[in-house]
Amino acid sequence: MKDIADQNNVHFLDVFNPTNEWYNTQEKAQTIDGSQLTEEAYARFAPLLADGLFGKKSIKPDMEEKRKLIHEAVQEKNWMWHNDFKIPNGVHVFGRRYSPFGQDNYPAELKKIRELTAIRDQAIWMANKGIKMDLAAADKNTSPLPKIETNYNPEKKWELEIPLRARSS
Repeated sequence: MKDIADQNNVHFLDVFNPTNEWYNTQEKAQTIDGSQLTEEAYARFAPLLADGLFGKKSIKPDMEEKRKLIHEAVQEKNWMWHNDFKIPNGVHVFGRRYSPFGQDNYPAELKKIRELTAIRDQAIWMANKGIKMDLAAADKNTSPLPKIETNYNPEKKWELEIPLRARSS
């Protein structure tokens, strides 16, 4: 890749070799799941990436507040995005446990979390201008979640109420 980048006068940043060394020399895991970096690894990777792309620069004291604002906005978006991309209940949302109740709530929940993620993306751009977005106010403009009837009725001695459409499947 470096040769091709050089031939085309494109900046090339080798992140493979330095991070590969980290994997081989660190006792602590560098990822949370074999793919996504841990907080510590992100803290180590960020300067490697930023310095490699933009040159090693110190942050001006008056920019520190903006940097913190951007970091906070990115962390907020990451949390939302991870809850979509690696949805905690994936087997219920996309898999074998989708029926009998998944169609009642998961499509709306996925739509909502994607709207929340998009808002947080806008918050990053605002933070870059030094503006903190009012997330609570922005979130009020997202799609409402439908009311979901419970199938938990202990008065029925722990029997689940399975809708007719699910019983016939």
